[in-house]
Amino acid sequence: MPEHKPDKRPNIVLLTVDCWRGDHIGLGGDDGPSTPNIDRFAQQGTWFSDAYTCGGWTKISMTALLSSTFSSEYNFAQGKIEEERPFLPEMLQKAGYQTIGITTNPVCGSMHGFDRGFDHFTDVRPEIHSSFADRLFSIRGSRRLLRLPIFRRLLSRIGMHPNPPRPASSASDVIDLGLPWLQQKHDAPFFLWLHFMDLHWPYESKTRRKTRDEVEQVWRDRAQWAMQRRNRGKYFPGSERAERWKMLYRQEVEQMDSCFGRLFDALYDMDDWQNTHVVLTSDHGEELFEHGTWAHSWNQLHREGAHVPLIVRIAGNAKPREFTHPVSNLDIAPTIAELAQLPRVPKMRGKSLLDKIRASECGTSDPVYVEMHGHRDSTIYRLAIINEGHKYIYDGDRDRCFLFDLAADPDERNNIYDRADACSRKFDRLRLAHVSKGVLNILKSDDAVVGEDILYDLDADPKVIERLRALGYLD
Repeated sequence: MPEHKPDKRPNIVLLTVDCWRGDHIGLGGDDGPSTPNIDRFAQQGTWFSDAYTCGGWTKISMTALLSSTFSSEYNFAQGKIEEERPFLPEMLQKAGYQTIGITTNPVCGSMHGFDRGFDHFTDVRPEIHSSFADRLFSIRGSRRLLRLPIFRRLLSRIGMHPNPPRPASSASDVIDLGLPWLQQKHDAPFFLWLHFMDLHWPYESKTRRKTRDEVEQVWRDRAQWAMQRRNRGKYFPGSERAERWKMLYRQEVEQMDSCFGRLFDALYDMDDWQNTHVVLTSDHGEELFEHGTWAHSWNQLHREGAHVPLIVRIAGNAKPREFTHPVSNLDIAPTIAELAQLPRVPKMRGKSLLDKIRASECGTSDPVYVEMHGHRDSTIYRLAIINEGHKYIYDGDRDRCFLFDLAADPDERNNIYDRADACSRKFDRLRLAHVSKGVLNILKSDDAVVGEDILYDLDADPKVIERLRALGYLD
C-alpha cells in the first residue's frame, strides 16, 4: 500500500470584529484604547495601518470580504449570497479543508447564505431568559413602552426590573465555541472563521449591568438611541451622553481585547501553531458623531466609518512590520487563497497581500473602493475612493462629490472638489469606471429604495427579527 503522507497545508484562522474602528487599537498610539493582547499578536505579523472596508455595513462588507467581489456586482448582495460569486469557504472546502464558521451576527449568518461552503456552521444566539419580564420583549411595541421611565417605575412597584434584551452573544461565548476546534487534532488543514459583535451598538458587554442605576442608564441610552434613529443618526443626545457612548465603545474594545487574550493563548499553545496563519480585521468602522451621525446605518464613508484594523500573521514570518499604504479588505480572500495554495480565481477583484508582506519597502497601492447601499436607513448609493494621498466621496443622497487632501486634512473637513481640477476629474473617471451595471440598474429603477426585505426573510425566525431590532437594523 502507498504510504499515507500527512497534509502539510497550513491552517487558517479568520477573525472579524463588527464595527471596529481602525483608530481604536493600542498600536495606533497613546490616544487609542489599551489592547495589549492584540498588540502582542501584531508583533508576530504585519499591521496594515491604513486598511479599509469594502462596504459601509455588515451585509455588503462581509460579502465582499469573503468573495473578493464588490457588493455592487451581482445585484448588490440582496437576498442570499449569489451562486455566481466566488466564495472563499466553498473554495477551501472543495480543496479539502475542514471549514468551520461561528458568527453571532444574523446579518452574516445562515439566513443570508454565509453558511455556504462550511462543514460546520453555528449562528450563536444570546442567552434567552424565561421570566415574565423578559417575555415582555416578545410583544411588539413593548420596547417602546419600556423606554419610558414611568412604565419602568410601574413595573418596579410590582417587583419587576427587566434588563434590555441583549441582541448578540459576547466574544467570550464565541471563543468558547471556537476553542475546541483549535484544541483538537485535525486530519486535514482547517479554516476557522469567528465573527464578533461586542463593539456593535448598544455597546453592552457582560461586564456591565451590575447595579440598578446602570440598568436604568442602559434604558435611557436606548431611548436616546431611538431618537437618533428617527433622525437618520443626526440627533445629538447632549455632550454628557455623547461622551458616555464614546466611553462605552472604548470600554468594549478593551473588554474584547481581554477576551482575545484567551483566544490567542490557545492559538500559541497549538501543536500546529507554526503552520497556522491568522487574519484579524473588522467589517467596517463606527461613526461617533465626527461628521454629524452615529453608528454606521447611514455610513457616510468618512475615515471613522471606513478605516478598519487589519493584522495578518504569516506562519514562519515572525518579523513585525507596519504597512502604511492603503489596502482593502477585498484583498483578504485572495491572500488566504494563496496561503492555501489554491489557484487564482479570475472573478476575484482583489490582490493577494503576500507580496506586500514580504517586500522590503511599502511600494505603491491601487485605488481602494468603499461602497454603501442596501441598508434600510441608507438606500442611496455612496462610493469612497482612496488613492495617492486623497479621499474622494460620491454621495448619491445629495448627488454631490467631495475630495480631501489627506496630508493637509486627515479629518476630512475641507472639501476641495472642483470639477475643473485635474485631480477631481481623475477621481470622477475612477468612479465612473467602477460603477457597474448592477449599480446603474438600481439607480435607474423607479424602486431605488430597498426595504426591510434586504435584511431578513419575512418568514424568518421571530427571535432573529427581534435581535435585528435590538441591534438597530429595524424599528
